[in-house]
Amino acid sequence: MKRIALIIGSAGPPDEYLPGVNVDVEEYKKFLLSPWGGKWYKDEIFPLLDKDISDIRDYIQLVRIDEPDFAFVVFTGHGYYDPERKERVFMVGDGELYESELRGLALWEVLIIDTCAGMEEEIYRKKVMVEGLRKIAAAHIDYRKIYENAIKECIPQEIILYASSPGEYSEDTSRGGLFSKTLLEVAYNNTQFGILSALMAWKLAYEKVRELSGGKQNPDYLVTVKYGKKLPFSIGA
Repeated sequence: MKRIALIIGSAGPPDEYLPGVNVDVEEYKKFLLSPWGGKWYKDEIFPLLDKDISDIRDYIQLVRIDEPDFAFVVFTGHGYYDPERKERVFMVGDGELYESELRGLALWEVLIIDTCAGMEEEIYRKKVMVEGLRKIAAAHIDYRKIYENAIKECIPQEIILYASSPGEYSEDTSRGGLFSKTLLEVAYNNTQFGILSALMAWKLAYEKVRELSGGKQNPDYLVTVKYGKKLPFSIGA
């Protein structure tokens, strides 16, 4: 199976800099390389931290040309919600990147968006720490094969996991985004579900994020199919 991961982080200019974006990018990369994340190869993962908008679009175009079977895409950083276009807008370097530009990169795609969804452009996030990872276990198990088989059991689809609902802010500190931190904790703690789908991971993260934010941050999602199995997010290890 041809797979590719784009982990896009945009920490912003000096007066709006979000140190936690660096943490998010590194932690998503570690997750994908782990058994829980599906044992990706390093050359399948492209961490794009603080790149110019033209560079980001070049990578996106290369992915479309390459036509992978499965795409895992993350954006973490500054962003807002455009009510006219009805989509998220990401503030990247010297320009803006639209949510729609990150969709349709593969037959199977998981897209994670960890930005605010305020209605205005100038936004800040409060970040929460990313805690220690569990040790990699049972190295003899072919997690990569398990992960790919789980993808193949799904009909072509896109799943988008949003850190917040339109009109809300996403909490953020220098040690990682609340939504990303919680989502990865759910993935690493996956022992009872076997294959944890992206939607089930979202549900578990949603409940915790809503609780920790006092109901101020309510993650949202979009899935392009209603029936059948949903794309995997984590493998029980």
